[in-house]
Amino acid sequence: MHIYTRKKTLQQPSKHTQALLKAPAVWEGSSVSFEVEKPITEEGLTSDEVKALRSAHNTPTPNFARARDVKNLLQKGYTRVQAFGILRHKGYGYGERQVFQDYATLNKFINKKSKK
Repeated sequence: MHIYTRKKTLQQPSKHTQALLKAPAVWEGSSVSFEVEKPITEEGLTSDEVKALRSAHNTPTPNFARARDVKNLLQKGYTRVQAFGILRHKGYGYGERQVFQDYATLNKFINKKSKK
């Protein structure tokens, strides 16, 4: 009879965890805070668009990278089906419903700008 065991391998911590370990601790009363650069950026989106995306997806941290990609395609004149066809190959987080929701949310802001 053979006993098979799984060899344990140590994984390297993620970049975010490594940044947390290197960040200096700042004491604020009886608590400690670590300031680390956020990996989620809202660049390329206005504050109104960010608020609308948070409301539409019902989460404080929607996929801003996907929203920027959708916005760029929307500004170039692609339809929502064409935008999904281009973005679906990017993998996880670029599902049809999510892309369509971003498109519908951002379309309101792009159409307002073009009508002015």
